Amino acid sequence: MKRYVHSEGDPLPHSVLLKIPRQPRSIEMVHCILNAGMDVIRDSGLQAMTTNRVAEQAGISIGSLYQYFANRDSILTGIIERSLIGADKMLQNLQVQQIDLPPEQLLKSGLLFMLQYYEPYLEVARPILRDAPLLSEKSAATLMERVLSDMLRNYMLNNSDKYRLVNGHAGLYVAVNSGIYLYLKWILEPSPFITQEQFTDTLVNHLMAAIEEV
Repeated sequence: MKRYVHSEGDPLPHSVLLKIPRQPRSIEMVHCILNAGMDVIRDSGLQAMTTNRVAEQAGISIGSLYQYFANRDSILTGIIERSLIGADKMLQNLQVQQIDLPPEQLLKSGLLFMLQYYEPYLEVARPILRDAPLLSEKSAATLMERVLSDMLRNYMLNNSDKYRLVNGHAGLYVAVNSGIYLYLKWILEPSPFITQEQFTDTLVNHLMAAIEEV
């Protein structure tokens, strides 16, 4: 079965690492550990993933794994964080390219990108998201809140002559966090009664309730 691999320049999940690797070989080891964790989850399920199993899959000693990750949960968090940092960079590029678009078009482009970005990783992401506490400091929801909030703030700053927040930062907070819940709900359990296009259009309308023309 095909194994997960990373591309050159993929980001490291700095917040969960016990130490930050500097040498190319050490950086490669961290990515190898994360990829091995994904392989184990995909092949044997989340419950089968242990630090020993991941080290074996990665072809390294358990001592080498513990140089960078404190436990199984830190590897799980690292898998999600790495993917979100990578998505964040791509979203920033998308925003730069489409900064003059109306906000609803930018939001729809961003949502469709995120759904497409995670499509190849859903069999790994779904069990991790089901197992992870939703409100922990390093949860997917918290990381996504930062990514989406930053994206909308930057857009509003660059288009302050055209748009404003309806209820200030409170409105942005409510729109972003309720939108993230709906997005994660869709990732985990897509509704059989609505299409992806209907979902994205409705979610964009929900987010747009926080924005109005000047």
